[in-house]
Amino acid sequence: MSSFAAAMERRHRTQIFEKILLESPERLPHSPKPAIVASAAAPASPLLPVGRLSYPESRNQAMRAMRHGDFEAAIALIASTLAAGAVSDLPAASVFELRILQAEALRRAERSAEALEVLDEAETLLQGGIQAAWLPQQVDLLQARAAVSVSLGDFTRAEAELVEAVNLCERDERNASRLCRLYRDLAKVYLASGHESDAIGIIVDGLALLEGESVANPGEKMALLQLLAGITHQQGACTTAASHLLDAYRVAQEADRQDEMAHLEAILGTLYAQHGDDEAARQWLTAAVARLEACGGEPGCRLALLYTSLAQVETRLGLEEAAETFTRAVALQLRFLNSTCPLN
Repeated sequence: MSSFAAAMERRHRTQIFEKILLESPERLPHSPKPAIVASAAAPASPLLPVGRLSYPESRNQAMRAMRHGDFEAAIALIASTLAAGAVSDLPAASVFELRILQAEALRRAERSAEALEVLDEAETLLQGGIQAAWLPQQVDLLQARAAVSVSLGDFTRAEAELVEAVNLCERDERNASRLCRLYRDLAKVYLASGHESDAIGIIVDGLALLEGESVANPGEKMALLQLLAGITHQQGACTTAASHLLDAYRVAQEADRQDEMAHLEAILGTLYAQHGDDEAARQWLTAAVARLEACGGEPGCRLALLYTSLAQVETRLGLEEAAETFTRAVALQLRFLNSTCPLN
């Protein structure tokens, strides 16, 4: 995932959910049934202890810390590796990768000024390189700068940086996956700037690019379809939005992406509930709850919210299990609050 996508993805994944809940009802067409829940997946690995790390260990530990939201730990890990001189014998490309990761951690820790300084150091590494050999790194640098620009609210600069990155890829590096990530990042900038038609146009370009590829790329296709669904729903085209979400769900199902299937089941359940089809909503929300529980891991706020939504739908349908579902939702909410705010 690009650094811009990391900055915007969490916001976007919740925006559709919130938008659907707030807008006025409009009945949608009949919903297909969700897929049967697959077998449980292994829980995520915990953070490993920190010691004197090599370059690969530092990179992997930092990435793991960032996945857990511990950006300061990631910053410390990378800084320690750089200060220890462990990169002296590394290829310049590996040092560059560490700098890009360091800048991303700084940006996520809301230390954008420091992130820009690190990106300047990364750019210095590129200045002595041959352009063709350094093309992927040039694109990475532009994406990282765009992410910082977004964090600073400078969407005009972010757009210029991403357009330059797209031009580089389209001219010299015809890689569908990389181009689609850039298209998606650029579409989000257009959307944040209020240029919805431009956002839709670049998403359509990305989907067309993927259709012409011999190797399937389900992750990028799902991401583009979900973003397109969010835009069309915001425009009031609820039926079209549901169609895009169902297309994304079919892609996730074919690729056996359990977490993405659960996410899309939750969104579809919320969509159908808001627009009057409570039975379809119950089916999708029940599937989302079952899939999240089957995936394992610590129950979080998302599961509690899904149980609450399901209880509301079951209440409207007059089902007896609504009380039990609501009790489960409250128990999960309390468990989540206790885990995040322990008593002293």
